[in-house]
Amino acid sequence: AREPTLEPCAVPPERSHLTVLVFHAADDADVQRARDALRDCAPLAQRAFGQAPPALSFSGLGSFGQNVLFARVGPANADLEALSRFVEDVRQLYEHRELIPPSPGEGPAWVPHVTLLKTS
Repeated sequence: AREPTLEPCAVPPERSHLTVLVFHAADDADVQRARDALRDCAPLAQRAFGQAPPALSFSGLGSFGQNVLFARVGPANADLEALSRFVEDVRQLYEHRELIPPSPGEGPAWVPHVTLLKTS
């Protein structure tokens, strides 16, 4: 059944994506450094995936608080492992460019998911 009150919160399929990194660009210099870093992600993606996009599956739902409902990526396979390494490479690149703070240590900093509903 459709829930009309949630319809505006649904993420259209054509806007589906995996978020690799979230950061805040405080000024124009940050925006330029982020553009340069994004350009430098292309060889990382080429190394991680070659010419074929990763083949991923979904297993269940999760949420970030009460604002985001998402589909979990899994179970683990070689493509998810390659994607996880790519995400870590991107994080290190943006950290090196001082666009994000250094990683606080061990732990699941990245949750592979596709957002289905977002209320914020």
